[in-house]
Amino acid sequence: MRTRYKNHWAEFLQAVQQKCPANTPFELAGKFTVMGLMGTISTRFPGRRLEFDSASMRFTNVPEVNSLLRPDWSEAALAEWGQYL
Repeated sequence: MRTRYKNHWAEFLQAVQQKCPANTPFELAGKFTVMGLMGTISTRFPGRRLEFDSASMRFTNVPEVNSLLRPDWSEAALAEWGQYL
């Protein structure tokens, strides 16, 4: 049985080290993260309806909003994030 921590970072590290699922599944947390980020982006376009296609990770009806998204999730872009891990 895994230890429950009050610190979510400790739980994350435990899941990585033990190669087991986190107490909060990443699949669920990822959806909540996208929802929060979409809300943040929408504050820059008050009064406009924004339609987001999650499969392509792009806004379909207001193209200028896409400039706020990271356009490149290539290996080079992911390697850049590796320095923070």
